[in-house]
Amino acid sequence: MTDAQTARGEELELFATCPKGFEAPLAAELAGLGAKGVRALHGQVAFAGTLADAYRVCLWSRIASRVMLVLGHGAAANADELLSKPDVDGGLIGGASLKPADFAAIVAAAGK
Repeated sequence: MTDAQTARGEELELFATCPKGFEAPLAAELAGLGAKGVRALHGQVAFAGTLADAYRVCLWSRIASRVMLVLGHGAAANADELLSKPDVDGGLIGGASLKPADFAAIVAAAGK
């Protein structure tokens, strides 16, 4: 997201996290707060809106745990492939950190 996009009020891809089982109430709440393209997922609700909409959800939602801005999309078969992409500076490590061999491969890929 650039400052120009923010100034123009462009639609952003967003999602709000919530406890499992609260996706439908959160989706209704987001629609009521003016979010567009609301889609309930597993433990989260995807939606579109401006930066002002994201701030409104942060301020007024009683169900959302967090509001996240999607910065990009991509696919990679492994850590080497992901970290070798030109616009990738790092990554968040999830479940792989619980498996020593997988975590070691990620650390090795990051060191290249």
